[in-house]
Amino acid sequence: MVRPLYPSFHRIMESSRHLLFYRLDSSFSVPAIYYMPHVEQISLIQCSPTSISQLLHKKYFPSLQRIHYLSGPPSNKEIHQRFSKKMDWVFPMADYPFYNTMVEAGYGRKDEWIVRNHLVCEKMIDGARWFDLYLPSRSIVYGDWYYEQQTAYFNKKHCDGFQVSYPIKKEYNNDIHHIPEEMKTTIMYDSRWIYQQECIERDFITMINHPDATLCHNSSK
Repeated sequence: MVRPLYPSFHRIMESSRHLLFYRLDSSFSVPAIYYMPHVEQISLIQCSPTSISQLLHKKYFPSLQRIHYLSGPPSNKEIHQRFSKKMDWVFPMADYPFYNTMVEAGYGRKDEWIVRNHLVCEKMIDGARWFDLYLPSRSIVYGDWYYEQQTAYFNKKHCDGFQVSYPIKKEYNNDIHHIPEEMKTTIMYDSRWIYQQECIERDFITMINHPDATLCHNSSK
């Protein structure tokens, strides 16, 4: 089934200086024509080791300055050598070997807000755990929808390389998944929201570093 691509999502991926990549799996391949010279920051959220090692190259992101790393270790343990030591690698506050090694070697730092600044809520869909995402200075989007659009976007880039057309969905500003232009957002400080975010962070960190673990916590309680 070919999923159509929303124009607003395509615009984000083509023009944003901060890109989010969510749940790229081991079947992911970088399109031959992929080149993002304007991107300064990327976030890797729950991506597979092989997809990370494929994507993280200076040839794709020549202007890259910061990597928000919210995934398990890459398949290439020397991946940091592809960039200068000035690259800002940012990790969650978790005691895991890859994060610790990068920080101790001077290639990165940990940030206590990194998970909460990316993930909004969690939910189960067909037995799989998904997280909704916060797009910086834009909006909150469903994680499963973002994943489908991300897949459609890379399919389109592959088609572009072969000069084959890909379906673009007609879109209106009032569509539920329309991604608006940049806007100001208000941060919430409600204590219940903070507790929920702490639960999400705990579940997320456990999952990306122990993917086979069974999570007993239910954040809805």
